[in-house]
Amino acid sequence: MNDKSDILRVIGNNVQQARLSKDLTQEALSDKIDKTPNFISIIERGRKRYQYSYYYRYL
Repeated sequence: MNDKSDILRVIGNNVQQARLSKDLTQEALSDKIDKTPNFISIIERGRKRYQYSYYYRYL
């Protein structure tokens, strides 16, 4: 993990695991945080940086 993109992928995976542990779909999470399911997918794949603490309030 020496690359920023590796870190984003790890964080995205953590977001995904937390979402799945709550039995939430990407759509359900996106509704809760007023984002699109596509945005959730981008975050979970580590393609975009975002304030991750925001998600954990809902997970």
